Amino acid sequence: MSRSRKADASGTYEVGYGKPPQHTRFQKGRSGNPKGRRRTEAVGDVLEQELGRLIDVRQGDRSVQLTALQALVRTTIASALKGNAPAQRAFLKLIQDRAREEQVAQAQFVQSAVAFQVEAEAERERREARGEAGPSPVDASLVRVDLATGEVEIDPKLLVRRPAES
Repeated sequence: MSRSRKADASGTYEVGYGKPPQHTRFQKGRSGNPKGRRRTEAVGDVLEQELGRLIDVRQGDRSVQLTALQALVRTTIASALKGNAPAQRAFLKLIQDRAREEQVAQAQFVQSAVAFQVEAEAERERREARGEAGPSPVDASLVRVDLATGEVEIDPKLLVRRPAES
């Protein structure tokens, strides 16, 4: 480092342009960039915000308010029905994606129901091994799963909220 930047041997420090007084240079707890970097909005957040925005759409002789997403779906369907091939592909892809999402959700639901049954049965066996009397707080018979069809039947008793024990 050059001699002009350092304090000389006598301990004096030259104050000037780019050389603030030493006692004000670095303050504890204060950032060197107090405003910080400007935050940018995530694209997903902006997209979600815009698709949820209400817009006025003419429907015959009257005007209705729809979300931008609803309007986009309507125009895509209308274009697809008129024979627009890219709109038809986009709409078919939308339908396929939705069907795939429903299949995944159904599979997760069935998996959760089976996990409930397994856990309920394990709890029953634990209580039986300990010799605890009385009904198990979790009853596997309240949820019936048909693995062949993927249908899950939940007994309404399970859905009734019981008062908390004190």
